Amino acid sequence: MDIKYVAIHTINDDTNFGNRLQNFALQKVISDHGMPALTLQDSGSRNNYYGLWTELRYVPGVIHARAFKKAISNKASSFRKELLNQKRQAIFQKFTKRYVPKFPNGNPDAKNIKKVVIGSDQIWNPYFRANLDYDIKVPTLDVEKISYAASIGISDIDSKYDVIFESGIKNLQSVSVREQSAKEYLQNFVTDAVEVVLDPTMLLKKESWSRLADLSQVSTDRSYVATYFLGNPTSEQRDYINSFARDRNLSVINLNDIHSDLFAKIGPLEFLRIIRDADTVFADSYHAAVFSIIFEKNFELFNRQDDSIVRDMNTRMKTLFAVFNLDSRLHSESEITELEEVNFDEINTILQHERSRSLSWLFSALGDK
Repeated sequence: MDIKYVAIHTINDDTNFGNRLQNFALQKVISDHGMPALTLQDSGSRNNYYGLWTELRYVPGVIHARAFKKAISNKASSFRKELLNQKRQAIFQKFTKRYVPKFPNGNPDAKNIKKVVIGSDQIWNPYFRANLDYDIKVPTLDVEKISYAASIGISDIDSKYDVIFESGIKNLQSVSVREQSAKEYLQNFVTDAVEVVLDPTMLLKKESWSRLADLSQVSTDRSYVATYFLGNPTSEQRDYINSFARDRNLSVINLNDIHSDLFAKIGPLEFLRIIRDADTVFADSYHAAVFSIIFEKNFELFNRQDDSIVRDMNTRMKTLFAVFNLDSRLHSESEITELEEVNFDEINTILQHERSRSLSWLFSALGDK
């Protein structure tokens, strides 16, 4: 008997911790429920993800050649920086191939697909994606489709995208999103309820993530705080974190600092372990906050400082704060003062409730096994 798969359409980003881990989590949750799931190849890589070039591009000699080529084409970069980025991406690639298996030949035949799940991550952010219409409709597969925690990522959506969203989500059997603002926007176009559900990473329990973290190739015997900034922390923020660590005799591990000796050794497994084993986490990242909650780690958040972001991308963080009553974890823009440690009793109660609700929604939307 032919196996019917659930096909996941999401962003395939082998440079982003949150992206890889949310993809892993959604695929595992669906498969563990008794419905085999694989991820579709994202645009630009559908036909060669498992091809010979993909195998060759991460061998040491090719990594060096690619880094040299990128450094030449980008005069603002350096060979060392590009080499480290290539080495880190190779670790991501290995993680994806082992833990997030994909359909090997682009879009498979629809007769082998039970249903398509669109999401999570910012798959519906029109300023991230080149073909929003495709990301909502996945027209190459003529089967039933739902969205799970699909993220628009911004709240100020240009009205020129209204017609694309309206025509797209009307063709979905069930719609769930990751942000309250996305729910409010999309509810204008459909009569059925648009649900706000947990990010897929929060569907898995701490024990599952911890087993994965134990497979990390990087460990440390020193006590430390972990930082993960996607923007550029201010000098005041850096001073505050360094002072916090120094007062407690802790080292500082900067997950996204390309000058760190660990940078090129950190993939998704290492990200999990470093967050799990940290004393405290400091970040401007949504998924750093999410995994701090999952691992019950004290954490403090800062607004992202990034001049390249021209639209408000804090909608997912606002929803996270609202659901878990976490407003107290965000530092003020005007003054940085030490926060009280997190009390996880209430947070864990909320997490258990929201996990159960989100899983029930997902399995109901997927239908029978």
